[in-house]
Amino acid sequence: EQYQEFFRYILVDEYQDTNSSQHLIVHQLSKKYNRLCVVGDDAQSIYSFRGANIDNILRLQKFYPDIKTFKLERNYRSTQTITKAANSLIEKNNRQIAKHLFSKNQRGERIPVIQCYSDYEEAYVVANQIAALKARQGDSYEDYAVLYRTNAQSRVLEEALSNGGRRDKHGNMRSAIPYRIYGGLSFYQRKEVKDAICYFRLIINPDDDEALRRVINYPSRGIGDTTVGKISHCANENGVSMWQVMNNADHYGLAVNRGTLSKVEGFTTLMKGLIEMNQNGDDALTVAKEAIKRTHIKSVLMGDSTPENISRIENLDELLNAVNDFQQGKEESGNEHCLIGDFLAEASLLTDQDMTDPEGEKVTLMTVHAAKGLEFRNVIIVGVEEDLFPSAMSAGSLYQIEEERRLLYVAITRAEVNCIITYATSRYHNGQTKSCVISRFLRDIDSDYLLMGSTNSTPTTSRKRARWDDDWEDEPVQEKPRRVTETRPMSTKPTPERPTPATPKRPISPSPPASTASGNFAIHTADELSVGCVILHQRFGRGTVDNIDTSGSDAKIDVTFNDGNTRKLLLKFAKFEIL
Repeated sequence: EQYQEFFRYILVDEYQDTNSSQHLIVHQLSKKYNRLCVVGDDAQSIYSFRGANIDNILRLQKFYPDIKTFKLERNYRSTQTITKAANSLIEKNNRQIAKHLFSKNQRGERIPVIQCYSDYEEAYVVANQIAALKARQGDSYEDYAVLYRTNAQSRVLEEALSNGGRRDKHGNMRSAIPYRIYGGLSFYQRKEVKDAICYFRLIINPDDDEALRRVINYPSRGIGDTTVGKISHCANENGVSMWQVMNNADHYGLAVNRGTLSKVEGFTTLMKGLIEMNQNGDDALTVAKEAIKRTHIKSVLMGDSTPENISRIENLDELLNAVNDFQQGKEESGNEHCLIGDFLAEASLLTDQDMTDPEGEKVTLMTVHAAKGLEFRNVIIVGVEEDLFPSAMSAGSLYQIEEERRLLYVAITRAEVNCIITYATSRYHNGQTKSCVISRFLRDIDSDYLLMGSTNSTPTTSRKRARWDDDWEDEPVQEKPRRVTETRPMSTKPTPERPTPATPKRPISPSPPASTASGNFAIHTADELSVGCVILHQRFGRGTVDNIDTSGSDAKIDVTFNDGNTRKLLLKFAKFEIL
């Protein structure tokens, strides 16, 4: 009663993000005077993993029967098309407060939905779209945001932006596109990635004291700060590295007890096994996988399935994807022995790029969760595929599927003028390429507001271009979109207040590829190829053979892929399908 007298008037913002305890506290405080105002949007309830309970706002009238509801339905941010597209998506949720947003802004372009062959190609499509849009509109990199469902997706995007996308229309490589990670760190600055990289560094150079200090007791091995301090002091006294002291403790007079020394020896034995693998010429991916396995830096995270740990595990998996990408590229370019040291040299370059021009204008990369409350003139949403968006972890729950749909609604409504959606038909995950299916949520959006396109179609395909699309020569958009095909039917029904369309809506589909691919990736000889033929590479997607070089002992081909980049492939290593 004391606090009820003290707080006679209560205002709560973002009520859809409150948890059950907060809801009950507000109810108890307001019970005496009923002078309560809450502000919120159930369509933006996306934090259940933090304990937020959407029922707090959906069932508010049960707690306050006399409550009055005022619907603020005008969207002052987005174009009419973006607003209507978002409406048509969120209306598929059953559990919601019925409302219909509208905008009096310009009508705006339809939302392009671009099908990419792989996540690698998708990243370069994103970089190319940003470069083309910026050149045409003359705006700032600050006006661009790339949104993704999971943190691990940023790695390949960072690489593509650092490389500037593809060559421009004059054949020149574009300058790097500056970027920042909003609310987080760039891929190679994340703790779990830096831990793994430090293990890789020790494999190459065990005398690297900085790397050794970071991982000697991670995961915990019972080698505490006191012991590390003694090792460091002993090394400084003798003018040698910490590794040398650890391997010759008696010789250098390391003053630790037998139990501690046994733990130190356990660490050196672990590292010697990995060092031997590298010295024996094991390839980078093999060494990286063994390092992550033997050091238990991944398994220790798997013991606690918090959202943060799941993200860290995904980042370690993505690091292995990065090693595989690098190794595959090197081998297909003629480097038969790609070692972990070669990868570290590449990773250090990407890390150095993170440090450049901290104050300059930059594209923003962020998860959709981090984007809530923000707005950008141009928004690109990537990875809109089943098991990614919506997340595979939501598949068994209609409530969670509806939250994932709200998450995409939040992503779309971050855009003021341009919203672009991309998805890939394949992604590299856990050491293998897996097929991907377009997200069910794209079927939910009224096709009048979408413009379907694909990087897999030939440049001669009849198409309609959006105003911003002139520079993207490899992205046709089909004149007559067809139905999205999906592997999992959705059973949710629209809300009763969904407006009836005046004319029948056209179902949509991704553009069909120019040739049918079977997915049979194999090594081919020069005799099977000709200049101008089209191939499908497992990682880079479709490309056209520009040149065949049979001089020397190893035949090579130059291929221009649909991401705009020309790559030289060594035929005895490159696996692809001839279309």
